Amino acid sequence: MRALARFRDQHGDPERWSADEFDEYLQIGDQQILAAEAAHLFIDTTLSARHGTPAVAVQEEGIR
Repeated sequence: MRALARFRDQHGDPERWSADEFDEYLQIGDQQILAAEAAHLFIDTTLSARHGTPAVAVQEEGIR
């Protein structure tokens, strides 16, 4: 969340922000949440593939 901290450092007190600055701040937060969710999904998928969980095993049986 460094980008949010950097934004606050650059724009000062949120009580003085314009509506556009709030929108920009929220957009940065949304992008970081999406990136974290994508990373989590990637990690789960990678671990499942390595350990052969039932979901992966069923998928592999269907391919054969």
